[in-house]
Amino acid sequence: MQKAHALTRGIFCSMISQITALVTLVVFVCVLSMSIFYVKDLSAISKEIQMQELQAQANGFIPPLRYLFSDLEKDVRFLAKTPPIQGIIRASKNKGIDPLDGSTLEQWKKRLQAIFRSVEEGKSSYVQVRYVGIANNGKELVRINNYGSYIETVPEDKLQEKAGEPYFQEALSLAKGEVFFSPINLNRENGKVQKPYLPVIRSIIPVYDGEEIFGFIIINASYASILKEIIEMQDLSGNVFIINDGGDYIYYDPSIEKIAFEYRTHIERTPYFNMVQSLIQSHNHNEHELKKIVGGKEYFIQHIHFNYDDAHPERFLIIALLRSLDTLNEHVKETQHKANWLIISLLSAAIALSLFCSRFLLKPLIEFIAAIKASKGGEIQNLPTRIKNEIGELAEAYSSMMQRLNEARQAEGEAHSKLQAIVDNTVDGMITIDENGTVQSYNKACEEMFGYSAKEVIGKNIKLLMPMPYQAEHDGYLNNYKNTGKRKIIGIGREVQGLRKGGEIFPLDLSVSEVKLDGRRYFSGIVRDITQRQLTQNELMRSNEELERFAYIASHDLQEPLRMVSSFTKLLDEEYEASLDDTAKEYLRFIMDASARMQMMVADLLSYSRIGYEGPAAERIESKKYIELALENLQEVIKSSKAQIILPEDMPEIHVSPMRFSRLMQNLIGNGIKYQRLEAEPEITIEVLERENEWVFSVADNGIGMKNEYLDQIFIIFKRLNAVSEYQGTGIGLTICKRIVESFGGKIWAESIYGHGATFYFTVPKHELSERLEEKNG
Repeated sequence: MQKAHALTRGIFCSMISQITALVTLVVFVCVLSMSIFYVKDLSAISKEIQMQELQAQANGFIPPLRYLFSDLEKDVRFLAKTPPIQGIIRASKNKGIDPLDGSTLEQWKKRLQAIFRSVEEGKSSYVQVRYVGIANNGKELVRINNYGSYIETVPEDKLQEKAGEPYFQEALSLAKGEVFFSPINLNRENGKVQKPYLPVIRSIIPVYDGEEIFGFIIINASYASILKEIIEMQDLSGNVFIINDGGDYIYYDPSIEKIAFEYRTHIERTPYFNMVQSLIQSHNHNEHELKKIVGGKEYFIQHIHFNYDDAHPERFLIIALLRSLDTLNEHVKETQHKANWLIISLLSAAIALSLFCSRFLLKPLIEFIAAIKASKGGEIQNLPTRIKNEIGELAEAYSSMMQRLNEARQAEGEAHSKLQAIVDNTVDGMITIDENGTVQSYNKACEEMFGYSAKEVIGKNIKLLMPMPYQAEHDGYLNNYKNTGKRKIIGIGREVQGLRKGGEIFPLDLSVSEVKLDGRRYFSGIVRDITQRQLTQNELMRSNEELERFAYIASHDLQEPLRMVSSFTKLLDEEYEASLDDTAKEYLRFIMDASARMQMMVADLLSYSRIGYEGPAAERIESKKYIELALENLQEVIKSSKAQIILPEDMPEIHVSPMRFSRLMQNLIGNGIKYQRLEAEPEITIEVLERENEWVFSVADNGIGMKNEYLDQIFIIFKRLNAVSEYQGTGIGLTICKRIVESFGGKIWAESIYGHGATFYFTVPKHELSERLEEKNG
């Protein structure tokens, strides 16, 4: 008997070794084959994906470019229609006095100067706005210069003659209402090129006196500033060149966040000369893929042409995006390295799992034989149960097994009846098919869902319930799965489409599981009609998108009429101040104050909507660096308020959008300085606390604080706790903060002791959580 047990243990060990070796071999072959196939196609796949990304990014430049040039045309048309334009003409022809209302020429010029100023205040890229006459060798009548930090009204003795400029000569042929854009070139003052170089594009419209040209309205826009604004709006992953037809180009490297302008005469000294020239000479205006050598490196280049003046096809911009081949190769090497580690890990796991499974599966076999031998009932006649060897033991075990089998069959019949009742009355549809796609079972919920009875479906192919293209693809999918074992839906929930008996196509939630019975493969599917759920989700998404788009467009389009109200109210106050009584003057001040507040609210609302409408990429940054950037932006406020900012030495790296994080800190620090007690100097303390999965930042001040009942209301848009006369603002700053923090995947809250300051807290998930959030949103 001891020898028998020893023999059994030997066989047991031998079977474990065989199973372990077999499983290890199969896993190794499968993993190695998949790795070779994957690495082989990785380069082509990565290249295709990156070219698609570059093409999408290049196409993303076109809408804002069209909008900015359209805005430039709209502004010059608007200025040409303002009253001072014709007032200056009338006064010039009548010895300096307007016969229509008695205004002098100087009065009309001052009014036009005020309008030009209001336009330049709203458009930082406009460097000059001019009214140039034909007379006196094209002398400027009114000119306003924008130097960024201040706006200058050019005095009469500094006005220049422009008749010799090419754009002036070209504009002489313009018809009434016709607008043209000059070639992009360097700005000239008094006939000489301005230094430092200022590349400009001019929007010009003629001003007619009857049927004769009297002069022109000209807006000089900084070419570099316009393109910088557009570049900063984009989510870029490669270097960018924006080249004009003359050969000048703007270059942007997102890795160092540097935007540089190169004039055509300097290009020969740069490594990009040949590339720029070939792009300008290219006849294909939308090249999808192009290999160039730039500075000794190979790049993918995607470029697209943009014609900004339909009347002059020779005036265009080229947007070219570059991505180094080194980036692709590094990605391939990294993936190969990961694949090697995956093979080693899977092999180790396969060996361990096969050893465990072998022991787990074979041990019950020995215990089962022992349990059958111990059974006392169910003897069957004529079996060699008395033979004292393995056959006798098997016969005795078989007799006991048959008795138990009969009992099991009876229990199985009862269980099957119960299960069938459950299946027939379940809310979800349940369908079972074999490996050929033939329907084996079909419950009542399916009958109501598809309109077919069980008799019409059982025995038919499951394609009966599928619309195209699922119907045509199903057999191929089953054959592919049987041959390769690759799963596309088995074990995974998925939304598909079903076909009712009446021909109606409807959405389904489908989950499929695989079952093997008697050596045959079956597939069981649970289906649920999600028509109503999908309609609700689509309506909700559409409503949210329309709401954000409405807020963005409405707030953007409201700015122009508000600027007009503000400008003409100031003109009314300046021109008719002596004619107005105190009540009228007070009413004018109310209008001007309300216009200013409304402009602030619209600008803040536009910023708020942009946070949801745009999506700047997150990256790993040093938080302290961007907090210090926020402090630089607040330098004047900090200096004037004598505020003290306490910032810790060591601060973490976080995974966020850098510009949004800097703006968040600027808003919170600025609030702490603004809402300050009169008798105290501001003191702002910034701290950061590390938790397991997140960083907790805090900004504490010693200001006026808040009552606890208002702590949940301060993040509501336009909600203010203090009057505008006490503290300036629109009430949207904290709402923007909340939206920025939520875009990071964090949360924000406040704590305060009324009269003794407030502390704002917000969380930023650590790197791994931020990446998962990005993948989820993406």
